[in-house]
Amino acid sequence: MGTRLRNIVAQKRGELLSDGKKLSGKKRLTNKVINALQNYYGMAIRQNINNVYAMKKAIIAILFHCSEHTNTAERHKYCPRGKDSWCKYQSDMETGKKTYKEHITLPIAVKQTITPIFTDLSNDNLLKKCIHGQTQNVNEALHSIIWQKCPKQVYCSRLVIEIGTASAVINFNDGAKGICNVLLKMGMNPGKNMIDGIRRKDVRRIKDSQRNASDSGKQRRKKLRSIKRGYEDAEKEQEEEVYKPGAF
Repeated sequence: MGTRLRNIVAQKRGELLSDGKKLSGKKRLTNKVINALQNYYGMAIRQNINNVYAMKKAIIAILFHCSEHTNTAERHKYCPRGKDSWCKYQSDMETGKKTYKEHITLPIAVKQTITPIFTDLSNDNLLKKCIHGQTQNVNEALHSIIWQKCPKQVYCSRLVIEIGTASAVINFNDGAKGICNVLLKMGMNPGKNMIDGIRRKDVRRIKDSQRNASDSGKQRRKKLRSIKRGYEDAEKEQEEEVYKPGAF
């Protein structure tokens, strides 16, 4: 979602939409809005596991909830109802309170431009692949270990890559201590200092993993991502601001 939205901003840079204004710019499709829509899209999938129809409805609800409409009720017709709804408008309808505030209001012209993206990314065939609600983070973690041993920017022969991949798999499955079994099968006995160093490395890795998985660790990463992506940087809301990898 984020990639598709950033691409269309780059493609339509300088073009005027049906309302005579550009796609990006203040109160339109800015970096902050794109990041929010991207997060909402992920939540729509994770909160509706094993239910393609619910995923599809939640994704369409994002588009309507964040866009202008002459009728407020129509704007929120796809949002989940009930007092516990993430949509404050629907929640207020149930509780009688007045907590709803419009945080993102995309003009109709912007909505019309990005509607095909939401349509493509709410396709049944695509969502059927997402019913487990999981990601490829585990695969990416293994890849990162491989690239540490065989950097992409350095030429490595096939043999080196095969050895590096095998070593990475051992490390990923058994930790740093896994290499000891390999040495033993090769007729080499690891020394005391090596075993102690490997044990300390594994303990440190587990502690770091537990800290990163904690609520405070997640909040810290979310805060850092917000700053990096421009949530709290008003300068990134200026006209024509477009995210592009390597552009800065």
